Amino acid sequence: MRILFIDPPFKNVLSDKYTPNCGYLYMAAYLKSNGYGDIKVLDAHALGMDWKGAAKFIKDFNPDIVATSSVTADIYRRMHLMRIIKELSPSVITVMGGYHASMLPEDVLRVSEDTDYVVIGEGEHTFLELVKGIENNAAKEEMKMIKGLGYLEDGDFIYTGSRPLIKDLSELSLPDYSLIPMDKYQAFEFPGNPGEGIAVNFSRGCFHKCVFCPQPPMWQNTIRSRKVRDMIGEISLLHKTYSKNNFIFSDNDFLYDRQRNIGFLEELRASKIGIKYSIMTRAENVIRNSDLLPELVSLGLIMVRVGVESFSQGLLDELKKSQTISEINAAFGYLKRSKIPIINAFIIWGNYGESRGHFLEICRDMRRLGANHLTHSFLTPFPGTELYNDLNKRNIIKNPDFRCYNFFQPVLATRRLSCRSLFFLQVLLHFIWCYWPERVFGNLFNKYRRHLQFYYYPRISFNLLKLFVKKIFSFFKKDPYARYYLRSKEYYRLQSGDQRFGEKGR
Repeated sequence: MRILFIDPPFKNVLSDKYTPNCGYLYMAAYLKSNGYGDIKVLDAHALGMDWKGAAKFIKDFNPDIVATSSVTADIYRRMHLMRIIKELSPSVITVMGGYHASMLPEDVLRVSEDTDYVVIGEGEHTFLELVKGIENNAAKEEMKMIKGLGYLEDGDFIYTGSRPLIKDLSELSLPDYSLIPMDKYQAFEFPGNPGEGIAVNFSRGCFHKCVFCPQPPMWQNTIRSRKVRDMIGEISLLHKTYSKNNFIFSDNDFLYDRQRNIGFLEELRASKIGIKYSIMTRAENVIRNSDLLPELVSLGLIMVRVGVESFSQGLLDELKKSQTISEINAAFGYLKRSKIPIINAFIIWGNYGESRGHFLEICRDMRRLGANHLTHSFLTPFPGTELYNDLNKRNIIKNPDFRCYNFFQPVLATRRLSCRSLFFLQVLLHFIWCYWPERVFGNLFNKYRRHLQFYYYPRISFNLLKLFVKKIFSFFKKDPYARYYLRSKEYYRLQSGDQRFGEKGR
């Protein structure tokens, strides 16, 4: 069986891709450990490949099965990929997994007629059983025994039932990095050679129930981690074999397990690997592990990303963030005293009740808090989340085009501001934060913040202006993915009888 995992062509004009799709690499390694060796991974984005180049690669490899992942913002591109594959060879079995397909499996199958199966939830075991079933020409009843699978049979949607999550992630082999072009991945937040940067992930899920986050429904409000020895083993592999020195640890909450944190520090110190890294966490866990922060810094920690989300307790409660303003203040106090070079605050704005001047309050609040880096994004109701279900019932979602569900383009109008106004304010907020004279001067005296100020921010600003121009001229260009968008709207209209998803949109 020839198996191909593929990410389609994509020109991201706002930021350059810095991380491979580790889901493919985990599944490829798992398949290899079970006897399937003829596997390839095509990251057309990383290779700068266009659709013609991707089609040629697929045709030359001539796979039996092609699998792709999905997030909401790129779902139509994934559907377009499935269509191209079926045009090249109708006999190829096409499979889609990932967050969006897991949350809306029937929608994906009906809108994308070229997708044969959807893997729902965690993919390793389900995909392996699916491959075996396809290889052995399994009967319909046998396929229905594969938990975590969705497909259409004679026009009816078949869901085979949920599959239990893998209890111990360390039973999985290390991701197979030999399958991808490692020299093409870059991270620009760190000083030095961008090619030395990469993102890795050591855990899956989150304990909390934030209404806007797709993690709770995807991972059933659990969090599981690989063992510390495997974490250090992967870092060592990437450092020694691929010359990666700068790591973005992309766990949803790196500090969630204190014993893991202590073990990680001990193993990293013993390994004597000289790396720089960033982590993401919550305010409560910064407080709980405050005594470990200085040692983390001594072993290479240069950036901490904290999900502040809002400086309004009312909105935090509404979003079920389960944190308080006093916890946020205390956490940032510990971060500043520990001399973390870059403290990055994540903020969500564009909530329905916000005022016209709220975007300026974000700058004032984060300056008062002591954040020296700001990541701000619009409140985005991803399908499957509690937020999406609630706002959809209340007819507040103003843009049903999933391509806009990327945090940067507003899909919710506030009580006083349209989506268009919010988009302009987003651009304004970026420039006010990044180029405020006091901040520019203050960032001169720290090499990491200096890199952000005079390299990373200008790069993002330039790309932001390109995106702004592209958005203006997109009205005059043919939309290659319009057919999927229109089919999606029609599907929802027929399912719900809701005219909001008609041709006029909302």
